[in-house]
Amino acid sequence: KTCGSHAKTLALLRKADTQRVDLAASLTNASNTPNSGSATVRAVESYLPSLRSLLLSCEVQPDDALLDAALNFTWRSSMEKREERRSEALMYELSMALASKAFGHVVHGCDKSVDGDFDSAAKEFKTASGVFDFLATKHLSQWVSLGSSVQTIDLPPEAVAPCCEGFKELFLAHAQQMAVAKTMMGGKMNYSILAKLSLGVSEQFEYFVSHLRQNASTHYCRLEQPFLEYERR
Repeated sequence: KTCGSHAKTLALLRKADTQRVDLAASLTNASNTPNSGSATVRAVESYLPSLRSLLLSCEVQPDDALLDAALNFTWRSSMEKREERRSEALMYELSMALASKAFGHVVHGCDKSVDGDFDSAAKEFKTASGVFDFLATKHLSQWVSLGSSVQTIDLPPEAVAPCCEGFKELFLAHAQQMAVAKTMMGGKMNYSILAKLSLGVSEQFEYFVSHLRQNASTHYCRLEQPFLEYERR
């Protein structure tokens, strides 16, 4: 609602709120919008600086960041069958925004692979993997170290470090699949290289399944059906 009389913080909150609405619209309309993946990436990249500024304000000027109403960040996971989840934590909001960026790259990578542009598709999948690696190794561990009182069981997979570690490996596997596809489309097929690449993909799929089942079994059971299909490959 308001943040006292601090004009800069008030302006920042209003800007962030507008950017969040734009991001929500991008995600909501994704299934009906061409190039929705790249649109989501742009929306997140526009929103992230405002989020980081808010986090910095809370850290260095907490008295100026006081609100007269609790923040309420609502998200619906793209990975699990569940209704919306809510949290007051800015770190939760940042986690979900970063995950949205990752999945934006995944969607764009899928579009590129359908077009036969396997190099661009591989780049998009690798970028998504990098975002999940950051979430798993840096951001989420920092959230825990700051003394988060949120129970992991109540978080969506995008905000749980073991799940992000698994998805990092999964999208690296998809990037390698693009190398397999490019090899198969070439004039001369090197079956030795093709076998090695395919084995690497298979091993990464197996890691994704085993890692989540061992380290995030509850979240694994809540995943949408397409993710569970990797267990059968």
